Amino acid sequence: MTVHEVIAIPVEQKVWKVRVQDFLVLEESGAFVDYARAELLDGEIWVLNAIHSRHAAAQAELQGRLWAALRAAGSSLRTYVTPTVVIENRSRVEPNLAVGPPNDGGLLPVQKIRLALEVSDTTLPVDLGSKQRIYAAAGVPEYWVADVNGRVIHRMWSPSGEIYQRHDKTIFGQSISAATLDDIIIDTDVL
Repeated sequence: MTVHEVIAIPVEQKVWKVRVQDFLVLEESGAFVDYARAELLDGEIWVLNAIHSRHAAAQAELQGRLWAALRAAGSSLRTYVTPTVVIENRSRVEPNLAVGPPNDGGLLPVQKIRLALEVSDTTLPVDLGSKQRIYAAAGVPEYWVADVNGRVIHRMWSPSGEIYQRHDKTIFGQSISAATLDDIIIDTDVL
């Protein structure tokens, strides 16, 4: 064989899944500095849009109403706004809101989340797709997606494997109650 001969070796295409520690190295090196936000969803890096005013307003209203409902019920649970949550070694998500017990600092462990909530104006397929599967597989008891365009909240609970066994919808303007948290009812009239 001469130097000029080309050897054709069949190459199998593979998707390279990034681990949380790889994602953190990229983040710390400034790889995402030109983007608004980035999350790691099942080993894939997702660059997210900046949060626009409709999204921000809905998130603020839901956070305030969840906080008030928890206080009214006498619950010791707290609301967390965009906490960083590491799920195993394949996902680093930031739900728009999470409900859980007081945390002593650092990242919010996924095992402590009692309800995760995503506000969706441009990310509905991701929020109802891969994020739903990630939260269900991690055993998050309840998951809500507030679809600001469709004016509806998807409420999911009873995780089993990568799906939620139960799912219903509440139209904006109606009250919604948590399926897994006692006495937590919020009005969605201003969404």
